[in-house]
Formats: sequence, C-alpha cells, structure tokens
Amino acid sequence: MAAEVEHEDDPREGEGGQTRGRGREGPRPVHRAGTRARRIILTPRAPRLIALGSLGKPVDRAEEIRATFERIRRPLQWPMEDFRRRRVATKAFDGYRFTRTRGAAEVGFQVGFALDGSVLPEPLDPPEAVAFIFVRPVGSALHREVVGRPRSAVRRLVKEGESLDPPYAFDPRSEIVAVRHRSLGRVPPELFPLIASDFFLLSYRPFWSSGFLERIRKPRRSTR
Repeated sequence: MAAEVEHEDDPREGEGGQTRGRGREGPRPVHRAGTRARRIILTPRAPRLIALGSLGKPVDRAEEIRATFERIRRPLQWPMEDFRRRRVATKAFDGYRFTRTRGAAEVGFQVGFALDGSVLPEPLDPPEAVAFIFVRPVGSALHREVVGRPRSAVRRLVKEGESLDPPYAFDPRSEIVAVRHRSLGRVPPELFPLIASDFFLLSYRPFWSSGFLERIRKPRRSTR
C-alpha cells in the first residue's frame, strides 16, 4: 500500500532556518501500531535557505549562513550604532537592514543573502551575497541630497569602492542606488562562511573611507 506523505513545519526551528535537536540525515519513516504506514517529512519553515548546488541538487545553506553572520557579528553591531538595525528573514532574503529616517523619507543599507531572484532588479544566481544602499522615495529631498548632488554621499562611496571586485553599481534614478553582489551557489560549504564574510567586510570599507556614514548622520544644511 502506498504511504501517505505530509509536509510539516518544524516548530523547533531556530534562527537562520537551523533546526535544533534534529540531524540533517533527511526524512525518516514513522510507523504506528494498528495504522497503515505513514511517512512524515519535516521540512524547514524557510525554504529560502535551500539553493541549488553545483550539481543542480538542493543544498541547505542554513548552517553556512549562520556561520557567516557569527563571523561578522561585531561589524554588524558596533559601527552602525546610529542606525536602526533590523533582522530580515524571508523566503527571498536573509540578512540585516540598517536605516535612518528624515521625515517620511528613509536612507539605509542592507547586507545579507539573496535566496531567490526577486531581491534585486537584475539577474541573480542564488544564493548570492548582496550589499546595497537604498534611499526612498525616489525624487524626495533626501534622495536628491544623498544621491543626486555631484559629490553626494552615495557618489563618494561608489567612487571609493571602484577597486572592489565587483565594484558598487550605481543607479541614481532608482530606490536601490548602489549595489554589489556575488553568487555563492557553487562555493564548497567549508569555504562559504570565509568567502561570504570577506565579501561583506570589503563591502563595508567604502562606508567609512568615503565618509558615507558620517554624512548620513549629519545631514547637509542648506546654504541660501
């Protein structure tokens, strides 16, 4: 007799999609006396952490993502104390968002992992390490100040990051005004946290060397 298959969320799932108290050996059949055989498959609540490996097979990257954030834990906290910090964990993205508001407008940056192709308005090969700056709404006074001026904070950051590989791509007409990303889909698990954390730390460097953070903290005053 064919076994029934059920997909359930595991309530014991921890941060980053990691499940406590269960190995990664895969689903196990469960048989109960007096009933027909049923096969219960426990799947992570966040399929966002599942990506395709180099052989086209699903690979769970939850452990590697957790290890990456542990390696860069201090840079995620200390240098950004003047920004509101939020953990973002969705099917499409796993990472952090830092923001500052001015009236109804908002400027900030986001670092983490794109887990499908919907995070950025360009082709992606998930999972990808991404770092981007956003200013919204487009056309606001904040957007014109931070992005549109010839020597604006974002333009200085992009200029400072030209030596990065890849550099920050600049789009002054968009909400996401500067972005860099790198695919990690074919990186071996043992190298994933090293390569990803290196990407993020290098992404941060122009934030300080260009004066971007200081200019965002201290808005430019109008001189008329």
